[in-house]
Amino acid sequence: MHLVRKLFLFAVDHHFSITFKHIYGKYNPIADALSRFQENRFRMLAPQANRRPSPIPEAVWDLAIQP
Repeated sequence: MHLVRKLFLFAVDHHFSITFKHIYGKYNPIADALSRFQENRFRMLAPQANRRPSPIPEAVWDLAIQP
């Protein structure tokens, strides 16, 4: 939630808006498999996906933990 708050305040400061919309899992099965930690299902749905995770930049972690 802290990261969402930072993003919202950044948007306000820079005069743009952000909209979030829930997409049901049946319409977004790859994201649904990832959010449920179903790696085998994810691999079946997205065999072309990189097997190595992408590193998260340190600056993103800093945003998430700052008060």
